[in-house]
Amino acid sequence: MIFIYLDIDGVLTTPRNKLTNRGLLEFTKESVDALKFILTKYNGKIIVSSSWKEYKTVEYMKENYFKDDAAFKEISMGMSDDYPIAIEEGSTLIRIGSRIFGARNY
Repeated sequence: MIFIYLDIDGVLTTPRNKLTNRGLLEFTKESVDALKFILTKYNGKIIVSSSWKEYKTVEYMKENYFKDDAAFKEISMGMSDDYPIAIEEGSTLIRIGSRIFGARNY
């Protein structure tokens, strides 16, 4: 099994994929077909990464491209500073490393 990590706030916003008039990310049929092929061939699961502020896009993706698809169930939203809101918004995975281990030194 593989996990495909889709970063809605970053790499998925390409010229091929466009925003709807409601500000939601819409994918081409080519993109969706390629993703579904990989999911099927390798028994993949999708983890959608987004800020909780973009959750409407996650709902839109699920409803329009992956309705009733068991591969699309994990949603990674929220980090140490905003994880309670992300949980309220439906996140199933949160990233809270700095809450536990302290801030990074850059």
